[in-house]
Amino acid sequence: GTTAVQGTATAVVIATGDRTVLGRIASLTARSSPEAFLIETEIRRFILLVSLFAFSLASILFLVGILIGTPVVTNLIVSIGLILANIPEGLLPVVTLSLALSSRRMARRNVWVKKLGAVETLGSTTTICTDKTGTLTQGIMYLTHVMYDFQIYSAEESLHENALNSDHQCMKALIRAFGLCTSARFSSSRRKHNSPARHRIIGDPSETALFHFFDRFDDLKRVRASFPCIGGISFRSSLKFMVSLHEIAEDKGRKLLLMKGAPEKIIEYSGKVMCSDGSRDLNGSDINRILTHLDRLTRKGERVFGFAQLELTGDYINERYETETDLRNLPPDKFTLIGLVGLLDPPRATVPQAVRRCRDAGIQVIMITGDHPTTAKSIARQTNIMMYPTAEDIAYATNTSAGDVNASDVRSIVVTGDQLQDFEDGQWSFALSHEEVVFARTSPQQKLLIVENCQRLGKVVAVTGDGVNDSPALRKADIGIAMGITGTAVAQEASDMVLLDDNFASITSAIEEGRLALDNLKKSIAYNLSKSVAESLPFLLFMTASIPLPLKTVFVLCVDLGTDIWPSISLSYESAERDLMKIKPRIAAKEPLVDRNLLAFSYFHVGIIEGAAVLFAFLVTMNDYGLPPHSLLQLNRQGYFVTSNTNKKRWLVADRKGPGGAVAQVSWFDGDVGLFSPIPANISTKWTDLMPNPQNRTTGSIGFRSMVKFIGKDLGIAPCYAFECEVSGDQNQYSCFQDPKETINLYGINRGTWNSNWNESDGSGRCFDLWTFPEQQAVLTHAQVASFCSIVVVQIANLFAIRTRRKSLFHQRVRNIPLVVAPIVSLGIACAITYTSGIENLFGTDRLLPAHWLTPLPFATFLLVYDEVRKAWIRRGGLTGNGFGRWLEKFSAW
Repeated sequence: GTTAVQGTATAVVIATGDRTVLGRIASLTARSSPEAFLIETEIRRFILLVSLFAFSLASILFLVGILIGTPVVTNLIVSIGLILANIPEGLLPVVTLSLALSSRRMARRNVWVKKLGAVETLGSTTTICTDKTGTLTQGIMYLTHVMYDFQIYSAEESLHENALNSDHQCMKALIRAFGLCTSARFSSSRRKHNSPARHRIIGDPSETALFHFFDRFDDLKRVRASFPCIGGISFRSSLKFMVSLHEIAEDKGRKLLLMKGAPEKIIEYSGKVMCSDGSRDLNGSDINRILTHLDRLTRKGERVFGFAQLELTGDYINERYETETDLRNLPPDKFTLIGLVGLLDPPRATVPQAVRRCRDAGIQVIMITGDHPTTAKSIARQTNIMMYPTAEDIAYATNTSAGDVNASDVRSIVVTGDQLQDFEDGQWSFALSHEEVVFARTSPQQKLLIVENCQRLGKVVAVTGDGVNDSPALRKADIGIAMGITGTAVAQEASDMVLLDDNFASITSAIEEGRLALDNLKKSIAYNLSKSVAESLPFLLFMTASIPLPLKTVFVLCVDLGTDIWPSISLSYESAERDLMKIKPRIAAKEPLVDRNLLAFSYFHVGIIEGAAVLFAFLVTMNDYGLPPHSLLQLNRQGYFVTSNTNKKRWLVADRKGPGGAVAQVSWFDGDVGLFSPIPANISTKWTDLMPNPQNRTTGSIGFRSMVKFIGKDLGIAPCYAFECEVSGDQNQYSCFQDPKETINLYGINRGTWNSNWNESDGSGRCFDLWTFPEQQAVLTHAQVASFCSIVVVQIANLFAIRTRRKSLFHQRVRNIPLVVAPIVSLGIACAITYTSGIENLFGTDRLLPAHWLTPLPFATFLLVYDEVRKAWIRRGGLTGNGFGRWLEKFSAW
């Protein structure tokens, strides 16, 4: 590509498509397709397992229902209810909103999260591969030392170091090279100001520092006019140097070739060295002296550049020197080494403490830089990335060779880019097994290799980058972090999050937020799963014990997508109950988001308590309406309710057209007018209205083929009567109503399921009374609403219990206002569903008696007490090694 946007030019195309630099980067980026975030993988796997369990259970019960004769429609309703009860429908929106809230908190800490899944993955990070310049350091370089004529001079006034002499010929040559051998330039705003300090320099920090230093001694415009640039080789990390070719205005027969780059490269091309009395051949002793000075500067953490020059004459002035091959055509060792300069980019003040926090959190921080290994090591020590000696350090201290040092004693290593070129898997594993690792003299392409090998060893890798060449590594890493200030658009596009202030300390803050998000997310998941037992138990009892259905399917959805949504989200606002940066990062393979202990806690600890609360609420409500618990067994198979709670006599006449067919009935109390209305033999039987008009109990025109008469009386009066009247001849004769002794065959409405004898009672001396279908439905609705409200109440208790995983609830300060409001929201939704007229009809609810709101309170109280005792034993086990506490921690601490 080109940066030219207008005008006319003649261009030479040297490569197209994937053969260009941008094409190769695009190819690397495409191949480095990112893996799914950890949370995506784990949530997908969990939902798959839960769905498989739910569908399997529903299928089994569906088949059982078919075998025992339960109607297909009923089986289908129960199966759907079981699936809804076991699959947490509200989990996905809760996870999304929780991660969104965490990303908003990260934004306040100068971290822009582009992909929500990155929030949790950052909290699980085990390794951070970070750049040095601008991330660990301030990104503002200062020229601090100059080495020429085999002496080091301070660039600033110093009482302890030699002051440089700007009149020295070596210093003059260096200053000239600072202004000529560079790709930096002043912005156009320079012409509007007289003070050079106010000029904006376009270039990287290193060249900016050299420019500022040059501007103190000479005029850039004059120097460049005297030595116009006509060619050269731009700096590339693979070359580690740059070259500029200049005409000499005063002598057209000569040209000046300048080189700047890594000192070892400059020495490699140099055959002479500039001294105070001219120049002389560069010998081995000189090189050792120069390398000694280089070591001194790099140990101070300075980035060191070497400068060399070559005056071209004769045939050599016709070359453009635009490739390294052109340099190879020069006579060997023709360049004259001018000197070295040391640039210092101080570490950010907040970085050492941030790295220390990462180390405490079990996170390995790997520094990747293009600087000299000694410089890299020095900065690593200043920022707490490297605190232990390397094998070379131990060898130097013990006067041995690095190969003789016991590998088990070495916890730090510095690896150069040249070494990486020949690394095999075993060497990668050895290098990355060290506690402290620094990569020096590396290229952006090698950063991708480092990331891939870290991932190969099972590490969760976060990597920083700012350049176009960093994009493959950013895309490949588990978390790619681009710089917001110095980062290119390509790097930011390839990343998962952006550091708005380019500060490593912000990464540490983001990791803490990620861990808090993970901690709170586990609480939300546990909260959502806890009600599954309470929602599934009614359907299981309906199918196995044939009791009336304690909870309607629509109430399951009301809980999952209504009353529980806000409490689940409110847990995302919870503050940390301990220092999250003092614990090791979780290993996803060993510690999944939803582990065995979390499931045990949700289903078997809290879930059983909530299930008992729901069943208790249902049984109490049914009992209050005249249906004691023992009468509920197999009651659903009969298709009608029988109660002993009667205040006055009820008369009922029913007609069935045939076995399993429709039944019409008329029911009235003494002195009332009877109205024929249909009643099903069971829930799925179709029925029709045989006589919709009111009929007096002694007159009428309808003919009955078979009649059943139930007479209910108060306690202490004669036993119940139930008999059949078969009328022949004049079917309008109701003679069987006059004298119960006329009947001999005695059986109930549902032949084979309810055989009612003339003297049958409920076992307590009370007479049975047959309910109409609307009455049955009204009582069942009240009991189902009680079950629904009991889930809401015990889930409120669960919300407060689940605020802490180990810490006592009473020691966790209440700073979470949304969580305080959550119970009000839940109860408000439940009351709206229960007491609002329009919503009552929509959801099929009825007004719940105030007394029935109290039925789940004992279970809610027990849940809070039980969980406090459980956490107390777990804390005791951790502090004193108590056996029961340790056992409880192993199987219930999540």
